[in-house]
Amino acid sequence: NNFNKSAEHYLQAVNNDTDFPHSRINFAHTLILNKQFDDAFNVLKKARNILQNNKFLEIRKEILTYIETTETFAYIMMQDNEKAYLGIHKIKNMDISNESDRANALFNLYFSIGDLDKGFLFYEKHKEIINRYDNCIIRSPLCNNAHKDKRYIDILKEMKLYDYWKDSL
Repeated sequence: NNFNKSAEHYLQAVNNDTDFPHSRINFAHTLILNKQFDDAFNVLKKARNILQNNKFLEIRKEILTYIETTETFAYIMMQDNEKAYLGIHKIKNMDISNESDRANALFNLYFSIGDLDKGFLFYEKHKEIINRYDNCIIRSPLCNNAHKDKRYIDILKEMKLYDYWKDSL
């Protein structure tokens, strides 16, 4: 099945990418989507350890944001709203220089938890920062809840993608 192929690919990437945490974060997403939460948390713990031991990484804070976002997504998928909102609060208050990364993380998480108003608020903030639309709203499984909202259709129309996607709505 697709999960086994994805897991096989990410395991190979993890083994090849021993000094950088990105492949582990992506692998954790795959595990979370397949409800293998304990494995995902273990993979994220290894990613965090790599990040802590790799002091020369210039984008440490941004990568830590990705780790926190992935952990928070796991709590959302586990329906542990208390830990999910604690994670969202933590991301809101993290010391990161790239506000685009923060807004991206927050709109993904708010959409995932079903808080569409805040999701669209942070999507618009992110769009203003990067000065363009972000197709993440279309392709990310964290944004699937947004697809049920009229504001999503408006975004597709503004992106000139509505005619392409309208049959899948």
